[in-house]
Amino acid sequence: MPGKKTKSAPLIMENLTDYRFLLAETQAEFWSLYGVMQSNGSRYESGLAMPLSVAMLMIIRAEGMLTDEQLNQARSLALEKINLFRRSADTSRRSADQAKRGPLKSPLAVKQVAVHPERRARTGPRRRSDRA
Repeated sequence: MPGKKTKSAPLIMENLTDYRFLLAETQAEFWSLYGVMQSNGSRYESGLAMPLSVAMLMIIRAEGMLTDEQLNQARSLALEKINLFRRSADTSRRSADQAKRGPLKSPLAVKQVAVHPERRARTGPRRRSDRA
């Protein structure tokens, strides 16, 4: 059930900077509600097309269907889920990679590289400073 919004202003999608000023929020405060970094928010304010999901959240918030508190709770929950997914995906990926590679090798192992015979026999200056 939507609660009462603490700040309200008519949404102006054509001029997001004015809308943000009406709400008396900094770029960092305003855009973090939508999960957008300040630098990207600045780009959106300058006219760069924003993702549909961000625009939808802005409209829902402006219409009073979603409070700032609810938006923050949803953002926190999403970040938790994303971090859990990343950790489990990284762990399973690492395990699969380790299984493919076999036992760990010493970090001090030296890898021998074959040098093409023409490169070995090359003579003459290699840098401009070596010339004339």
